[in-house]
Amino acid sequence: MTNTRKRIIWPALLIVALALSAIAFAAADRIRRPKVTVAKPLTHQNPPKSANANRGIYVRRSLLPPKLAWNLNALGDRLEKPGKERVTIAGTLTRSSDSQGSEFQAVLEFPDQIRLTIQQGIQSRVITFDGAQLKAVGKPLESGEQNLVESLMYDTADHFFASQTQGCALRFLGARFRTDDGSSAKYSGPYYDIYQVSDRLATAEGKREQTKLYYFNSDTLLLERVSYRTNRNGLAVKIEDVMGGWQKEQGQQVARTIERFEKQFNAKVQQTYFSDNDELLAKLAAGATGYDIMVPTSNALEVLIKKGDLARLDPAKLLNLKNVKPEFLNTAFDPGNVYSVPYAYSTTVLGYNDQKLTGAGIDVRGTEVIFEAQIACKLKGRITGLDSPDEVFSAAFIYLGLGPNTPEWGRGPLGIHANSGGSPYASACICMYCRSGPT
Repeated sequence: MTNTRKRIIWPALLIVALALSAIAFAAADRIRRPKVTVAKPLTHQNPPKSANANRGIYVRRSLLPPKLAWNLNALGDRLEKPGKERVTIAGTLTRSSDSQGSEFQAVLEFPDQIRLTIQQGIQSRVITFDGAQLKAVGKPLESGEQNLVESLMYDTADHFFASQTQGCALRFLGARFRTDDGSSAKYSGPYYDIYQVSDRLATAEGKREQTKLYYFNSDTLLLERVSYRTNRNGLAVKIEDVMGGWQKEQGQQVARTIERFEKQFNAKVQQTYFSDNDELLAKLAAGATGYDIMVPTSNALEVLIKKGDLARLDPAKLLNLKNVKPEFLNTAFDPGNVYSVPYAYSTTVLGYNDQKLTGAGIDVRGTEVIFEAQIACKLKGRITGLDSPDEVFSAAFIYLGLGPNTPEWGRGPLGIHANSGGSPYASACICMYCRSGPT
């Protein structure tokens, strides 16, 4: 597989200001680091005009995971307090295809609003995003302009915290990751705390779901890297933004350097999604082939291994496997990790409306609220469950005091029926889930 690499660099010198003050920076996105030219500070601002529904929304640290509150502290208070959410940056933008730079001005307003003005000869190119739509005055947006907007607006600490006010899913992947393969005893590079965010981005083509990794320096607590993969014209592209030279200006931390790297692979990526493991197994049984990677859960993986449908892994190529916690390796369904490596894990929970159940005289202690007839009958027609036999039977085993991965799970319904005082409701409840899913 061949690939090409495109490097885009924006060195930037920023001076943080308050609500009506200016921020100036010089920027360029060329392969060689150019000499930075700092523009004169602006005396006024032209904020983006918008009816953005997010206007006035600020980061509430009480809603953040406790660990992220420290990262917010390190950044400053401009994302929390009104009056510091709007900044203006100005300088020179030089693209790799240009012989000389262009005057550049951007007004950014938290959360996720931007107005870019790029001087192209005697013409001004204006690009705006109001929180919902990305637009350009005159000719259609070019891919390089969209990349510029994405780096300045989306691949930032500001947007990371904004995404948490917007309900984007967040997963903490771990602390103090190294950038090497872990073999050197004299490692002196940075350590990172890594978060995975399922982001929602607005582009010129519409909305786009994007999973991104945010790398916060474990010591300074500041964002230094953002990486993700996307598809462009049917080809896979790996994108990484690198922020550096952080310094404090007027109580706020700002990055002096933003570098954007793109690595394009000349191979088309085709993804197939399945609603559950049963659908995946049915597709394969029907003759579906050609998959390089599959992401099933453990119970489906065991079936695939027994059928001989999976190729053995080469441990010599899995350099980061040693960084995985031992409790996730050498599992019962794949001893020695011959066919699989852990990707993610999740928790199935029992959720209920405490006020409603308390009003009905029900004291929830566990899964008995589903499997005991004298309780479940009070909630008839108001109980839903996952459309998955494995999930339902695991919950039943917990109710019986057994482990969720109890062997010979086909005997489960009989045990539940016998331990439910002979009530047919609990047994019927399980059968109902298995046949038709949530009701």
